[in-house]
Amino acid sequence: MNEDMQFQFEVPRSSPGGPIKDPAAAEERLRSKLEASGGTCTDTLWELAVLYSRTERLDEAASCVRRVFE
Repeated sequence: MNEDMQFQFEVPRSSPGGPIKDPAAAEERLRSKLEASGGTCTDTLWELAVLYSRTERLDEAASCVRRVFE
């Protein structure tokens, strides 16, 4: 039972774990992408959670993670 899980998400960054170059633009792009999916794309929700956690918006990050697991 060795199933590989593939996630397709991206967070613009200068280097792995480095600062996000333009958090506002990244959020706008991800919110548009989420809206286009009807608010149900788990990959986009996860990307938003990562973005929010890296920009210290932990309540919003937690909300996105909860939506992933609904």
